[in-house]
Amino acid sequence: MGNKMERERPPVHEDEEKIVDGRKYRKTLSGYTLRQYFSHSTPEKGPGPGWDIRWSILEKYDVREPSELPDEPYYEWEEVEEPLEGVKKDSFSERKKRKETAPGITPLERLTLVGLRERLGVSETEMQSVVERKMREWIAGVNVSGANARKMESVDVMFHLANIASSSESQNPEWIMAFKSLEDFWNAYGHGFPPDQKRGVRRSIDWFVEHIAQPQRMLEGDPNSKDPYRFRLETYFPEGTWILMPEKERENEDFHYVDADVIKEVVALLESDYVHPDYTHASGSATLPAIAAHGAILSSTEAMNREQDILTGEQGTGSGIFSGRGSVYVDRRGPRYGYHTLRWFNEFAVTFGINKERHEALQQFRYSDGSLMKDLGSEGTVVGPSVSLEAVDVVYYWKKYEKEMRTWAEVSVPHARPVSLEADKVLYTYRMMIKEEAKKNGRSEKDEWKALLEE
Repeated sequence: MGNKMERERPPVHEDEEKIVDGRKYRKTLSGYTLRQYFSHSTPEKGPGPGWDIRWSILEKYDVREPSELPDEPYYEWEEVEEPLEGVKKDSFSERKKRKETAPGITPLERLTLVGLRERLGVSETEMQSVVERKMREWIAGVNVSGANARKMESVDVMFHLANIASSSESQNPEWIMAFKSLEDFWNAYGHGFPPDQKRGVRRSIDWFVEHIAQPQRMLEGDPNSKDPYRFRLETYFPEGTWILMPEKERENEDFHYVDADVIKEVVALLESDYVHPDYTHASGSATLPAIAAHGAILSSTEAMNREQDILTGEQGTGSGIFSGRGSVYVDRRGPRYGYHTLRWFNEFAVTFGINKERHEALQQFRYSDGSLMKDLGSEGTVVGPSVSLEAVDVVYYWKKYEKEMRTWAEVSVPHARPVSLEADKVLYTYRMMIKEEAKKNGRSEKDEWKALLEE
């Protein structure tokens, strides 16, 4: 991990080693405190590696924010370099063995209106009043500081109703149209609730989409884990051919699956000598119409100056609370997502890959010291109040929405390359391992990736 403090071999106690599948692991200092590890970012350590999995630790310590966690050392399980006697380290051969007992992907059923009524145990005439009561009770009691993974039943009902509302069924009752979008939902159920409650609803929807509905085309999870905050090998979108990947780290029992179409895209990226852009900016699909209309990515403040609603991102809550920022924030470590919020069940992650030289040539704005950008350390890099789409080289998105994004890009940013977030993540997560296996087998890296599809 890039930000770990340099250390000698830490003290080892009898209970600080374990053996998993013939490999020995030792409990070691991570170089972070609990607060630093699970925070989005801290001045002293920068981005925290545990930010995406913070929910279970917050619940364990009964706190609302990572900043409230104690500054006690955080430990990780690290594989001991030397394999046990008679055991050869080989993730690929182990993968072949694991395929025999691997759990696979569990499909979750997208319910019809009749199926949802049966699940709720209500009649057709009772359905509307039961749903209305359930929604208002849930909004009133929602966790305003973050998603509660143990209380997702009402969000699950919302998901099915949103799916039904978006279908072409003409027989749906009128009240179901309240679940066609977040705006429709607020019009029907949001009256009288303060902004904090609405923010809690939005965060719960975001968590549900990413952790339960899981439209992403790469899934991971431990089928034996009872932790509701962990990712699971279940999805409401199971379509596709799922490939079990070799394990990069074996300190847990997670299985990693990737859709075959993502592997094929990785091969295409290698054939085109794909590299990361200079900058990336994470956003969400809700912003695409406005970005196309302005021909630019706008900062929160610039968007408000142009009378544009703030729909996504850390600064705009979509519920009436806003703390604007005057600059577009970018990342210099490749495409990521999670800096936006998915407000409804049909929204998805979008990230823009930006060409630094072209952006600076187009940018007329200067900071007070005359510079075109500012590196704020752990807070990120800012590059002015807007980024023209002419400076965008790559458009990233969740693979499931590739057709929609290619259509949008052809019109709005035709010179940019469409790339799925999953393909980029899989390529850079597994590339060194695949290269080593290719060298051992005497074939090219591309052929080694293709071999994953043939087994």
